[in-house]
Amino acid sequence: MMLRYLTALISFICCIALLMLFSSCGDNRSPVETAIAKRVLSLSIAVQLPLESDTALPVVCQDDLILADDSGYVVRLNSILQPIWRITLEKASFANSGAVISNTLVLSSSEGNVFCLNPDNGDVLWKKTFDATFTHPPLCGSIGGEPALWLLSQSDGAIYALKAANGMTIWSSEETNRSDGNAVLWAGTIAYGNCDGAVYLFNALTGVKLFSVPIGESDQMAGTPLVTQQGVLWIGTREGKLALVDLTSRKLISTLDLSEEEAFVQPVSAFDNRVAMGVSEGVLSLCSVESGKVVVDADKPFAFGIDSLIYDGSLLYVFTGGILTAVNSKLKTEASLNIGDDLSGAVLLGDGLLAVIVDKSLLLIKGEWK
Repeated sequence: MMLRYLTALISFICCIALLMLFSSCGDNRSPVETAIAKRVLSLSIAVQLPLESDTALPVVCQDDLILADDSGYVVRLNSILQPIWRITLEKASFANSGAVISNTLVLSSSEGNVFCLNPDNGDVLWKKTFDATFTHPPLCGSIGGEPALWLLSQSDGAIYALKAANGMTIWSSEETNRSDGNAVLWAGTIAYGNCDGAVYLFNALTGVKLFSVPIGESDQMAGTPLVTQQGVLWIGTREGKLALVDLTSRKLISTLDLSEEEAFVQPVSAFDNRVAMGVSEGVLSLCSVESGKVVVDADKPFAFGIDSLIYDGSLLYVFTGGILTAVNSKLKTEASLNIGDDLSGAVLLGDGLLAVIVDKSLLLIKGEWK
């Protein structure tokens, strides 16, 4: 009797062991990865601040945020969104997020005014006025060893290079065409897509136009491009294409039809140097280049059109139809959160925090693994 009991027990243990072995087949995750996979991501609104006017994306200044809106109101907020200082600037409708350079805050307005403020108290250090429409955030760097900033005029595509110390004009470029998307700085050059269907590249030190690459007569570009470390510019067009331009060889590499409508979401680098792109039909695509052509490696459908993408180094945050969704490298959903309908934009703050402006409110959204 005892022998039969022991035999049955041993058989049962062997069966359990075999089931565990077979269930682990094909799972090449390390013990650490397996432990991480068992964690659950939780997204929540940590702090919410109502806003009175349309507000540009916040500028990150140390551990604080600086907001500027379309009425000229500027405020610095601490980590729990309490005001440190606030001012109102005249003839200043701010549609962009501004920039911090050399311990100063630079804001540019739709009226062509550029303000440099002391970020500690909001005092105006200098102001310059141009015959331009500044709706894009300044780019920051240096010219001749001195801190400098570049501003793109939305109305005509002209670029202005200024000394950060006093606002003195270093150079201004020739006009091109209406430029609704932001410019990007890469390897001593400034690049942007234009409403005339071409990508432009300028010398950041001199303002000389180096070249333009036509994408297509109907391929107007109103979104912000992505430039990889290899100098490849990715940008969406009004015809729904994703276009790739090699800024080194100055050639159009490839285009891919992603949407039957416009594709103006900013592409982002994500997951092993691939590029994520979203379209209004609600499809998220992970793309790469193979044999000189852009291809889709994987995609994920959403119920609503994709408004914006942010990658934090491990997760891709997708803003779509009033919902924030975090997806992993397999494009599997880790967590989602209803945040509101009218998204103005979002900024990654670090430490699992996102600053999001939606429905005239500033939200601090926290992600925690549990």
